[in-house]
Amino acid sequence: MRSWLSGRKAKYESLALKVVAASFSKHGREDRDEQKLLLPHAKAIQDYVDRDNNFNLGELLYTIASYEFQAGRYDAAAKCCLGTYENHALFSGESNIDTLHSAGLLGVIQRHQGRYEEARWLLEDVLKHKESILGADDLDTIDTVCDISDVLEQQGHLEGSKVLAERALAARRSRLGDFDQKTLESQMHLALVLRKQAKYREAEMLSREVLERCGRTLPQGHQVTLKSAYALAEVLCESGQLDEAVTLSKIVVEGRKLLFSDHHPQTSLAITNLALGYTLKVELERAEQLYQEVCKSYDKCSRQNSPDTLQAHHNLAVVLRDQGKLDEAAHTARHILTCREQVLGPEDLSTMDTALDLAITLELLKSYAEAESLTLRVLAVLLN
Repeated sequence: MRSWLSGRKAKYESLALKVVAASFSKHGREDRDEQKLLLPHAKAIQDYVDRDNNFNLGELLYTIASYEFQAGRYDAAAKCCLGTYENHALFSGESNIDTLHSAGLLGVIQRHQGRYEEARWLLEDVLKHKESILGADDLDTIDTVCDISDVLEQQGHLEGSKVLAERALAARRSRLGDFDQKTLESQMHLALVLRKQAKYREAEMLSREVLERCGRTLPQGHQVTLKSAYALAEVLCESGQLDEAVTLSKIVVEGRKLLFSDHHPQTSLAITNLALGYTLKVELERAEQLYQEVCKSYDKCSRQNSPDTLQAHHNLAVVLRDQGKLDEAAHTARHILTCREQVLGPEDLSTMDTALDLAITLELLKSYAEAESLTLRVLAVLLN
């Protein structure tokens, strides 16, 4: 009797897995609200084992990971994506296209977690397999080229990032045309790289072109349009066009709040960009208020040690110092220096940036010996 019941249970688990996987994946493409309603059911059955067809489990885990990633829950997305990668690798092999897609998504999630070296290693392995199986110019291969370019940009390897960004843009223009969404994303990413290379004029021209094309081809408030406006605002901040930068940043903040939520990581990035505009306009009280809002938002999302969180706290410390709130600024900077040393390493450039700003604050507090010690530490790293 017990054996019979066990067999019936396995049968119904298998059926549930097939039905929910199909429905959850379908709504993932069509309706995020419907997918949100199905998410508890999807999570409830993700540990079921479909011995007849492991593809159902892999597809379900992949879709849950994609949903969690889009919702900004990067840790949950990474955990689930690792599950689908291991499932596909076990039953289909390391070179199977579903395995490669799972590995690619995991690499993108790791990039958003700030795990850049892991993301780069994984994505470069995916690219090697895709080039061998699909070809160097296949659009699926080019998607991975874009992802690696993004990671390299975050790591500061700007020339390598630019080479890959130009490769992706050329391929997408040739295959998809100038106005396709993916072409616009590639063009926008190239503009971001050019900005970091201090090629502000080129970056601004490219960013304005992308934003104009987005306005002609995509709905108002579309994610790519908002990303393009965000990119242009960054360039405008760098080139001193602060009024337009702040106006654009406000549009992006409101758009992302509607598209995602008030506390989504992408919304927080937009608020940080707006705060930077106010900082450069020397409207420091507004900037401080926004940075405080962002830091609280990151804390709610349990992202206290992500690179974006640490940068927001670093910026807050600078704004506090510039307002004469030296004790509070020093306390914040000390905390961020410790965190960056642990997360990024003691010789990372971002860590050195915080050390130098703390040294400036300590000098204003007349803690000259500690300020000198920090300054010499930074110089030793930079001149090494």
